[in-house]
Amino acid sequence: MAASVNKDPWIQTFPQHPDDNPSAFFLRLTILAISNYCHGRKIVPPQCLKKRVIDGHELYTFEKEVEGGGKELMSAILQLKNVFATKTVSTVIFMVCGTSIDDPIESLYFNFSFDPVLQPSQFTKEETLAKIKEDTFKELNHLYAIAQALPSLSVPLLRFQLRYELNDSGKENAPMHESFVPIQVNPHVHKLYGVGADDLAIGMKLSRGESIHVWLHSKLIKSISEIDSQIAEYERTGLADETISDMNSTLNID
Repeated sequence: MAASVNKDPWIQTFPQHPDDNPSAFFLRLTILAISNYCHGRKIVPPQCLKKRVIDGHELYTFEKEVEGGGKELMSAILQLKNVFATKTVSTVIFMVCGTSIDDPIESLYFNFSFDPVLQPSQFTKEETLAKIKEDTFKELNHLYAIAQALPSLSVPLLRFQLRYELNDSGKENAPMHESFVPIQVNPHVHKLYGVGADDLAIGMKLSRGESIHVWLHSKLIKSISEIDSQIAEYERTGLADETISDMNSTLNID
C-alpha cells in the first residue's frame, strides 16, 4: 500500500519563523526526526507513515490515527508538548530495544538549549528564515540517509522507549521523572555516529543561539567510514519510494 501524500507549505508544520517560537519549532523537528528515522530504518508498517511534501521537500510523519506505530508514537511525543512549551526539557531519548529496555539496540539522543546567547542577527528575518529552512531540510535528509545506511534491524519484536529529562529550571518546579535513567552505552558495543561537531546526526542553531543537537548510538555500526560512504550515496539519490516492515513493536514513554 502506497503512503498518502500531503503537499503543504512550511507554515502547516512549523512556526512561520522559528526564531519567534523555538520550543514549537524544536518539538516539530523532533517529531519529524523520529518519524523519518523510523521510515529509514523500516521499523514501522508503511500505513503508519504519511509522505508529505513540505516546501518541495519529501518527508515522512506519523499517521496519528493509524494504530500499530503511527498513533502510538505521535501520541507519546505529543505528551512532551508541555515541557517543550515551558522550555524545561533538556534531553529526549528515543530508544529501539529488543528483549531489554535497559540495553537498546539503537538510540537517538536529542539535546536542547533554549537560552539565547547571541545578539539579534544582522540579517533580515526573511534571510534568517531562508537559512533555517535550508538547514532543516538538509539535516532531516541527513538523518534519513543515516537511517538507510545502517545495517538492517532483524529483531522480530521491537520495543520503543521515549524518555526525557528536565533542565535545572524545570527541576525546580517538578522533579525529574522517577523512571528516567540515561542509558550508559558501552562505546565498545554501541558505536556513536556524531563524534565531532561536524558529524552530528542533526545539529541546528537558531539566530540567537537556541539549539538542537542529535546523536545516534547503534550496536550495528561496524565502520563509521563505510557508513559515511553509504550516507553520501543516499543523500545523492534521495528518498526511497516505500517503507516495508513486518516487525511488531510496542512503545512506552517514561
